[in-house]
Amino acid sequence: GFDPHDVLTFRTNLPFARYKTPVQTIGFYDRALESLRALPGVTAAGAGQIFPLSGDDYILSFTQIGKPPVPVGNQPSAAYYAVTTDYFAALRIPVKVGRAFNAHDTASAPVVAIVSESMARQFYRGENPIGQRLQVGNGTKPAEIVGIVGDVRDQELESMGRPAIYYSATQDPFGSMYFGVRTAGDPAALIAPVRAAIRALDSELPLDAVGTVDDSVSRSLSQRRFSMLLMATFAALALILAMVG
Repeated sequence: GFDPHDVLTFRTNLPFARYKTPVQTIGFYDRALESLRALPGVTAAGAGQIFPLSGDDYILSFTQIGKPPVPVGNQPSAAYYAVTTDYFAALRIPVKVGRAFNAHDTASAPVVAIVSESMARQFYRGENPIGQRLQVGNGTKPAEIVGIVGDVRDQELESMGRPAIYYSATQDPFGSMYFGVRTAGDPAALIAPVRAAIRALDSELPLDAVGTVDDSVSRSLSQRRFSMLLMATFAALALILAMVG
């Protein structure tokens, strides 16, 4: 559901002591992404509070506005992502219907959302989700659905796509974000320039989870490889014992 090649990723955690307001948080991400896009070889840069194969997850219940009410305790839920404008471009997650987030989706603009194909199939069967409204959790404002994107296997590569809701990070900012920086060459070569670009904005802000998305894919596959190796080993031992017997 996404293209892991040629993408550098890292995470920032903005300290509340210096980023106390949404305006400060949003301002940092805007400046950081602008600096990253200006680096030689960078073709796209975006960020989200959850990132594919990072091991993090964020599940929230939601309400479909205009639909019959659901009994308390039976509300449906979906994976929730707050992402910046170029998040889908950086990971090459396809926009199937409607649009991605853009510069007009500001903090003062009407709140908008994008849903995954699985979300559209499961909760809007036989309907067009575009233009319909939903509310996620208790802390977010109601949003109008403006787009549908492809499913992403965000927890492990063997999993299927799942219902997911995306809000604009400008309209629902988080203090911790994963960045995805797509490059025209080796993404590992950009680690030092990326660190320098962030350090120029905030010299005290550390970066963690620095690496390539290809490395994340390899780690996701390592457990499966280990299990297959064990199965092959036991199968070989069983064959040897059968031959000896």
